[in-house]
Amino acid sequence: MSNLADLTLYNGYALVETIKESAGKFELPESSDKKPLKGRVVKISDQLDKSDLNVEWTCPAQVGETIWYRNWGSELVDFGGQDYIFVRFRDIIAGVKE
Repeated sequence: MSNLADLTLYNGYALVETIKESAGKFELPESSDKKPLKGRVVKISDQLDKSDLNVEWTCPAQVGETIWYRNWGSELVDFGGQDYIFVRFRDIIAGVKE
């Protein structure tokens, strides 16, 4: 696949371009892997995120918005040399419109 426009998302996922942050001269402790991750929403599924208990989530973010999310088993993929991650709507914690 050469174009993200051709990608169709299902089951309540957002495609997020990962943003890697560094701590400058300091090394981050191992516990930093538990902190929320940052990314930019590229595409959003038209379907709801549904749990096994029939709880439904809509996407709280919009395309182009920078978000912080928890990585609870999301899938990291590479499209054209850029890392993207599929994030469930329920795992999006906060967002900032830029």
